[in-house]
Amino acid sequence: MKITIPQTQQVIDAVLASYGYSLEERGAIGDVILYGALSGSSQGLPKLFGWRIERDPTADKPAVEHTSATTVRVDGRRNNSMYACSIALREAELTAREHGMAAVAVYNTDNSSGPIGYYTSALASKGFAGIMFSSADPGLAPAGSRRPVFGTNPLAISLPYRQSSITLDMSTASYTWGDLVAHEISGSPLKDGHAFDSRVIRQLIRQLPRRVM
Repeated sequence: MKITIPQTQQVIDAVLASYGYSLEERGAIGDVILYGALSGSSQGLPKLFGWRIERDPTADKPAVEHTSATTVRVDGRRNNSMYACSIALREAELTAREHGMAAVAVYNTDNSSGPIGYYTSALASKGFAGIMFSSADPGLAPAGSRRPVFGTNPLAISLPYRQSSITLDMSTASYTWGDLVAHEISGSPLKDGHAFDSRVIRQLIRQLPRRVM
């Protein structure tokens, strides 16, 4: 099934509206999700499903604090991270235009920041080099372990290039949570060796040396 970009925007807006987001919030979040969808990223439309997309009832408008001439801190106030990061993006551009560089931190948010290449490529389109890091809840088990310790911790780097830009947007894992949601929706299997469930854990336990058990 194929739908047009305007139809996709309508679907995104309708889902966000059903969760109580304001028109301003839906506009910012929708732009990020649409970017992910058009990029073929699992950080796009899957973000509308299975990732705490509901608006936190305690959420408020993010607060911006200028901690120095070139550093800014954004308190997300439990609002959607994509909305808070869009506000941070605006502050990063304004600060960089005035001082030549900017460092912006975002905290106290809810939900996911989406495809972070959206924010760095937006900066690159304005002539800046953009670098963004994002933390993630522990969901990755180190080799030989069955306990999640690390997050997927994505990073993105964008650089202006001629009339366009070059963007690296990656996760430090084979799969992100968005990938898992996308596979669940489509019903397609994961590659062997990239994830494990209770069945695989039982197999690992049986393979442990007796002295460990």
